[in-house]
Amino acid sequence: MHLYRVITMENWQKAQSQGYVPRCGNDHNADCVHLNVHKAVVFSANRYFTPEEAPVVIEVDITSFKDKIEWLKPTEDQPWQKPRAHIDHIPLSAVISMHALEYRGEAFVW
Repeated sequence: MHLYRVITMENWQKAQSQGYVPRCGNDHNADCVHLNVHKAVVFSANRYFTPEEAPVVIEVDITSFKDKIEWLKPTEDQPWQKPRAHIDHIPLSAVISMHALEYRGEAFVW
């Protein structure tokens, strides 16, 4: 199974040299790595990122840590399950692909 994560271009570049995708501030606060189902990618990008951050989407194969994922229930404003991985970081070896998001008008698109 594959899930997604929106990160800044800066964090993607750090991942290339570190060998893993680092946690962000919200991840540290919740002590988990927030992931997204496909439907939530654009929502997350538009809610948490700015064009200056040049966010990208990474597609992640969760096979190696699927037993450490907690699935939060959908909410009214986010009508999809919200996966949270109880891991220190995403190993770069689990990243299948990276896609840049485009900022058109006033929103990110994928």
